[in-house]
Amino acid sequence: MKHKYLPMDWNLIQLGSVLKKVRRPVDIDPDEEYRQIGIRSHGKGIFHKEPVLGRDLGNKSIFWVKPGDFVLNIVFAWEGAVAVVTDAELGMCGSHRFPTFVVNPDKLELDYLLLYFKSQEGIVQLESVSPGGAGRNKTLSQSDFLRLKIPLPPIDEQRRITKVLRDADAHIAHVEAQIEAAQAVKRGVMQRLFTYGLADEETPTKHTRIGEIPAGWEVGQLGQLLHSIEAGRSPQALDRPAEDDEWGVLRVSAVRPEGLQAHENKAVIDPQHINSAYEIHEGDVLISRANTFELVGLVTFVEDTPPRLMLSDKTLRLVVNRNFSDSRFLSYFLQSEPMRQQIIDNATGTSAGMKNISQDSILRLPVACPDLGEQREIAAILSAHDATIRSLQVEAESLREVKRGLMQKLLSGEVRV
Repeated sequence: MKHKYLPMDWNLIQLGSVLKKVRRPVDIDPDEEYRQIGIRSHGKGIFHKEPVLGRDLGNKSIFWVKPGDFVLNIVFAWEGAVAVVTDAELGMCGSHRFPTFVVNPDKLELDYLLLYFKSQEGIVQLESVSPGGAGRNKTLSQSDFLRLKIPLPPIDEQRRITKVLRDADAHIAHVEAQIEAAQAVKRGVMQRLFTYGLADEETPTKHTRIGEIPAGWEVGQLGQLLHSIEAGRSPQALDRPAEDDEWGVLRVSAVRPEGLQAHENKAVIDPQHINSAYEIHEGDVLISRANTFELVGLVTFVEDTPPRLMLSDKTLRLVVNRNFSDSRFLSYFLQSEPMRQQIIDNATGTSAGMKNISQDSILRLPVACPDLGEQREIAAILSAHDATIRSLQVEAESLREVKRGLMQKLLSGEVRV
């Protein structure tokens, strides 16, 4: 990779001169348990797999990892599957797909290396040494990896750069903790409202198929509250995201309880397949019809009108009969834990693969039916909590964007610290 403007005191260093591969083979005991690591893509770090008895490993070779190792997943390195081993991984191991490296601490700061390979330039470098076919089938060449050249400032500047970016991460983490706290508060408020309504906790309740609800609320089938239910289409989409002025089809992964993730999940449609009858509108209630076990049946209320966005066949639109139900209230109620369990129980398919919930099953779901006035008041309370959460999410994304820009400038030497 060429660097047109490298600071005078920086050097292009071949990784193999500052990074050494280390393998620590495990002498497997068939009666011992072994805990292996995995690495998430996009720089999201290490996760821990369930323990496995030595006898169940078969002929598989595994290797010890140690805190301070730089480790990557050779199959998904091109996608940012890189990490640093910490004390949390003491006594763990990894397969041959997770090679470990140690740095020369006099020349290379470990966290600086991790930051570099999380950056856009670092990802491009990893992809350049990960040959393979189409899709995600790419495997890193470890020898070519060690021949990569990276821009390296003096060690003291490496440490200053990592401190600045760690401070930025700490600020982001603080806002993310606020988001989690706000979401926990909202869940508690939802549980109280759907158990006691707008009254206090002394109000009489009754036990139903969907848990405790106020004694004055009725339980009916979801279909009784709807004007219609409709699936979208799966028009041919081009292999790129849609711009704001282009028609796109909504991917099912965009349907989330926290709101419609439209802009990052909108695939551009071949113009001849556009059908405006399936356009998504503000106020729609959407539910994912087919997805993984964790994501099937998720519900969202469309807060704002997304531009030129079509419903896919894996997503259903619930059109509410406004004489009986409030759209926003219904979307919140369908997100509640008892309803989430009802939806999962009615989904079909293998536990490991895709699950599907039919329109008939959705129409038969039991739902609570307070009067319209109470529905609207409850929806307004929960909407206020959502507004707080969205504001924090915007702040967090803004901080992440600032960090991305700062990282680019610091790792290129454009900004010095």
